[in-house]
This record gives sequence, structure tokens and C-alpha cells, in this order.
Amino acid sequence: MDNEENITHEQHAADESAGVTPTDSVAKDTQSRVEALERSLHEAQTALAASERRRSLERALLDAGAVDLETAFAVAERANGVAEGADAAQTVAALRKSKPFLFRDAKTGSGAAMSARAPAGRPGVERAADEAAATGDRASLLRYMRARRESSK
Repeated sequence: MDNEENITHEQHAADESAGVTPTDSVAKDTQSRVEALERSLHEAQTALAASERRRSLERALLDAGAVDLETAFAVAERANGVAEGADAAQTVAALRKSKPFLFRDAKTGSGAAMSARAPAGRPGVERAADEAAATGDRASLLRYMRARRESSK
């Protein structure tokens, strides 16, 4: 604290010898603080706007049925989806058109490679599929896959 007081006194003494009054010195100090705060405010506003654009894009990807949000976001981000002025809905629509595998199929509601439902007309396979879907058990899933393979022969 003593060191700060010495610097401040020395600065004021130098200012006075240069013809600068203490009021001018305080005004300059205040002005520099205001400028620093304005820069800080601008940086915070820029960061907030970028964060809001990210959130908007993430929400649009979720609403569009992205299978893997992180991957879809990374691809959209590389396509300037987070750039200032970019419309999230347009970015997602373009992404869905160019890379449809990143989104659930609108008809089935699933992005999985295998359908969760067995084709109609095969009651044994359908029953095994229902059991596998209901239990999530590996053995029932294997029974379903075996029944499906055998019924297609």
C-alpha cells in the first residue's frame, strides 16, 4: 500500500510540475477506466451473442431430430452455422439435406440402422421383436434376430 501511495504522490507531483492539475489527472484516470469498462462490456456482449447463437443452433438441431447432437453441431459449426447473422433453421435445413444420416428418419422416428419393428406378416418374428423391445435383454434380442433370419429363408 505504501508503494502505491508513493507512486500516486510521485505521479501527482510529476503532473503538477507539467502543469496538470489533480483534477485533470483524476479525469484522465476515470476516462481510462471508462474505456476499459466499455471494452470489457463489448467483449461480454460479443461472447453472449455467440453463446446465444450456439444455443439456438443446438435447439434447432434437437428439434430437427439430430441423432448425435455433438457431431451434428460440429458439422454445422464448420459450415459457419455459428457465424454472426447465420440463421439456425436455414443451417439445419441445409445440413439435413446434405447429411441426412445425422438425423432421425421422419417416417420411422429412428436413426438406428436396424428397425425396431419386424415387418408385418410374420407373427413369430413380431412376437420376438416385441419381447426384445420390451425387455431389452440380450437373449431376447438374439432370439428375435434368429427368428428374423430364419423367416427370411
